[in-house]
Amino acid sequence: MKLLARVVIMIYFFLVIYPANGAAGQIDLESISIKPLYRSLPIEVISGTSEPHISLSYSLRENDVFIDCVIRGVVVTEEKEGALHQDAEGHYRLYINDEHAATLFTNSFVIEGLPRGEHTIRVVLVKNDRTPYGSEDSVTITL
Repeated sequence: MKLLARVVIMIYFFLVIYPANGAAGQIDLESISIKPLYRSLPIEVISGTSEPHISLSYSLRENDVFIDCVIRGVVVTEEKEGALHQDAEGHYRLYINDEHAATLFTNSFVIEGLPRGEHTIRVVLVKNDRTPYGSEDSVTITL
């Protein structure tokens, strides 16, 4: 009898609870929208090294997440995405809950339509050939 009760509970979990919430951290990437923003950001002046580096700042407005990327040592260019590596050129790869969500070429963007809950947004600075420069930043938000 105890075995039957466990089986019923497991079936209930996988048929009712699991589909409603999805696997932990997973989202339907087709249900969200990522839009580039074209706005001027303050220039970060850093003395010393010019090694590629990225840092993120964000703000929330209702369920929209506005992200600003401040970089040094790299010029973001769309024209050479996928080409051979050239020093100091590249773009961004956006991950939401460890799923690749977009390839970006602007320093600012908005993520619309994220479901309620906790989400980790990670932006990786990559070379033209899509290999990482070794600099990334992430933020964890709760909607």
